[in-house]
Amino acid sequence: MSDKVREAVRDYLIFEAATSRNYPFKKYLGEITDAEMEKIVRACNGRDDTETVHYAIEGVVGQAGDPKLTKEELKKELASGKTMNELFPFKPGQDCEIFKAERFAPGDAIIYIPDTSLNEIPMDDPVTSSDAIEDVVGNCYTWYDFVELCGGDTELAERVFDYCDWQHPSSALPEVDDGEEE
Repeated sequence: MSDKVREAVRDYLIFEAATSRNYPFKKYLGEITDAEMEKIVRACNGRDDTETVHYAIEGVVGQAGDPKLTKEELKKELASGKTMNELFPFKPGQDCEIFKAERFAPGDAIIYIPDTSLNEIPMDDPVTSSDAIEDVVGNCYTWYDFVELCGGDTELAERVFDYCDWQHPSSALPEVDDGEEE
């Protein structure tokens, strides 16, 4: 079983290196030591699905640094023909692909993009029409967006950010509030 998992880890690392402009991990396949590979395989606990493999690799070698794009910078990058997959290191969310920054950092950089499929965000195709660009950017959230949604309560905003793993923050807010009341 560990050979099957090891092969899934290798395949995933090769796939990410070949398809992601913003490679999601701190190390590439050739940089991962034998000991780190064994830790990754153990962390997969016999599972070889993409989500498990992604988080096992991330847990052992770490996540690459987050891009620091503002919404205005994203608009310019998209208008120039870049794709979302070239601009953000998307990762598995709850049965979907999302972008989520490593931490809830103050500023105007995009820190969260919910379920790309559900929100019809083109990942590999250029988005150059102004209406389509506005639609994509409308699904991107900054620290300020979370804080504004939470009425200026930065602690609640951080809890909502931590909770989000596929949904828009406005959908997560009632669930976070409900959890606090119980």
